[in-house]
This record gives sequence, structure tokens and C-alpha cells, in this order.
Amino acid sequence: MKGIDILLKAFAQLVKETQHRVKLLIAGAGPERQTLENLATQLGVFNKVIFLGPVPETAKKCIYQASDIFVYVPIVETVPEGRPIAPLEVMSVGLPTILSTAVGSLPDLRGGILPVRWGDAEQLYRAMRRMVGDKNFRKYLAESAIKTYKRLVTEIRVQYEFLKTLAEIKKP
Repeated sequence: MKGIDILLKAFAQLVKETQHRVKLLIAGAGPERQTLENLATQLGVFNKVIFLGPVPETAKKCIYQASDIFVYVPIVETVPEGRPIAPLEVMSVGLPTILSTAVGSLPDLRGGILPVRWGDAEQLYRAMRRMVGDKNFRKYLAESAIKTYKRLVTEIRVQYEFLKTLAEIKKP
């Protein structure tokens, strides 16, 4: 559901075609980990991929700040992914972000992210190549991400979203 297989394929192409030193950190745990590790091996990038496993909340900001790019590319299986927290977290620290169109809140985040079609490894590769190769573009997206985050995350907005979520939970 998170499109990590698509990310690995795009990353393998990036490794092959770029002269920049790149590493891919994959956070989280799940039943697909062994399959994804096998795919990274098949694609010849296992030595450039670090599977972090679950990341404690206290370590996330440190990892975000040590990164150059954040990629979040879930795929659509039945309905688009609603409002994921991770893109907002990384935008709060000004991390340039690539986000798939499977994210339902994508329109709210525009301006602070580089969108790619969900499931499209080639378009994801091109977006990653652009991010890796263009420091000025990364800087622009980082500044835009912070502005977008500040626009979206206000005390009133947070309260509204909280109440909206509670109302949806109570529906039968």
C-alpha cells in the first residue's frame, strides 16, 4: 500500500544513472519487509538501502533533519489515502517532499511538495533525479514546504480537523 516497491525501482534507476552519492532510508515495519529486501537485492541496490524498521517518535525529527529528500508514494487500492501525518511532519522541518497523487490531502499540500502519479516508477525516478541534481530546487521546495505547513497547521485548523475526525468516528 505504501508503494515502497515502486520507490525501490525508481531508486535503482537513479543509482544507475546519477553520479551523486545516494542512500535510501526506509522506515517502518510490516509483513512486506523481506520481500522488499529481496527486491532491493534483485535490483542491485541493497547496499544503498537502509531498512530502519520502526522509528520512535523521538527520533523522527532527527532523521528528517539529516535527510535531503522525503518520498511518500502510497498507491491507490480502493480509495486514496486520507490525511497522512508524515508529509506534514517533514514539511514542518522544511524537507523537500515527493508525494504521490494517491494522497487525498494532496491539494492542500501543493506548493510545498513535488507530486508524482501513484504507481509510476518512471515519473518518480525523474522527480528524484531532479531533486538530487538541483540544490536550488530543493531549497525552493524546502521554503515552500515550511510556508505550506504554517498555512495548514494553525491552532484553529488542528482543532477543526480533530473535531471533524471525532464526528466521523461516531458515525455508524
